[in-house]
Amino acid sequence: MARIVWRDRMAIGVAEIDDDHRRLVDYVNALEEAVNAVRFDARAVAACLQGLIAYAGRHFALEERLMQAVGFPHFAEHRRRHQEGHEELLRLQRAFEALPVKDTALQVYRFAANWLVKHVIMTDKEIAAYLPKRAAQ
Repeated sequence: MARIVWRDRMAIGVAEIDDDHRRLVDYVNALEEAVNAVRFDARAVAACLQGLIAYAGRHFALEERLMQAVGFPHFAEHRRRHQEGHEELLRLQRAFEALPVKDTALQVYRFAANWLVKHVIMTDKEIAAYLPKRAAQ
């Protein structure tokens, strides 16, 4: 597996969201490192996953507040996608807790990496036109 590399095309042009997205990429990359460590450590994977889930929840809440503030017309659908992604991360976390082995950790990583990149590039780009370009606060 390769690390996710932040690319300019992933940016939506709103500093606080782009900063969060970069941080989420960092969490997913840390998860990848833990999964592929020379000595697999289930506790390290669990800690990375816990951090990723917590940060994603905070990020989704921020993004949803911003979308509501500007009257984003596809808010309900976007929020539903957030909820589905978050629920799947929680389901995978429970699966990993039940069977804390490398194969389960790989499933978690693959979902997190694929979902994050697809969501940021495809879904979050939709909101860029509705959000004012703002500096991080």
